[in-house]
Parts: sequence; structure tokens; C-alpha cells
Amino acid sequence: MSYLINAKTGELVTYTSKKLKSGERVLVAFDRSKNALDANREYDLVNAIECKASNAKKWDKEDPMSYADACEINENEFYI
Repeated sequence: MSYLINAKTGELVTYTSKKLKSGERVLVAFDRSKNALDANREYDLVNAIECKASNAKKWDKEDPMSYADACEINENEFYI
């Protein structure tokens, strides 16, 4: 499990069950849209924010039930 931290504010946005490298940059969004143009991508993120992955123990004290589990819809793109 990795935590996804807002790259601008440093606040915890969500977590993902996928193990990412600490510091890896990803996009996270609460909305998505169907992609009818590219057969390799079923969805695109809408109004995504840049986050960095963290595996630091300090985030373990956060209650994961307070955050939705983000699922990867494209490489390094997560939908909440």
C-alpha cells in the first residue's frame, strides 16, 4: 500500500493498494470520462491533481477508512 500526497500542499489525498516507489509522481482525480478516441485508454482523468507516492510510516496513523482506495486506470493515473 502507498499513500498519495498532494505535491503542492503536502496533504494526504488518498491511498492505493498498489505498491509505488516513494517519490513517484502520479495523477489523481475524483472524476473521469470515457475515451472514445484511443483504444488503449478506456478512461481519462478530469481535473487531475499531481501527487507523489509515499511509503513513510508517519501516514500509517491515518485511518485508511477515511480515504477511498484509488484504483489505477492508466499507467500512473489513479481514480478515486
